[in-house]
Amino acid sequence: MAGHGRLLVLEEMHAAGKPPPESVKAADDGTWMPPILRGWSSRSDADAEAYLVAANRLTERGGWDHGMLAEMLTDIGAADAELLAAAAYTGDDRADLDELVPRDPDQAPPNPVTGAGPAEQVEPPTVWGVVVACDSGAEQVELLEQLTEEGHSVRALM
Repeated sequence: MAGHGRLLVLEEMHAAGKPPPESVKAADDGTWMPPILRGWSSRSDADAEAYLVAANRLTERGGWDHGMLAEMLTDIGAADAELLAAAAYTGDDRADLDELVPRDPDQAPPNPVTGAGPAEQVEPPTVWGVVVACDSGAEQVELLEQLTEEGHSVRALM
């Protein structure tokens, strides 16, 4: 579902003959066995795809506090250069890091998040929804029938 970029970095580290990170176990034959989270379920493939799109757009839409990002990347690089690579900051990206690290606080790039986000600019919906939890299918049917008789537009969720 997610984590493909981390897996690629681990494969590159393994191919380069580096030792596995602390959280990655090595099998007897030397194969790395990174931890895998299982148990994801979604209502549909479209639901899963929507999650992937949203999860990968978070940083795009949110922007960065450049000073804090530079500080974090500097700390990561000082602690472990491989971790910095796992965070997608490799040799080619060092110029980006150097640009973000303020040598002089007055020279720091501005934070790009300056105003209200899209959520604050959206018009309120014309239709509102309510989710009601029922103890049984029979109770759900009874409630749906009652609300329909009262003139509400209803649909069942399972």
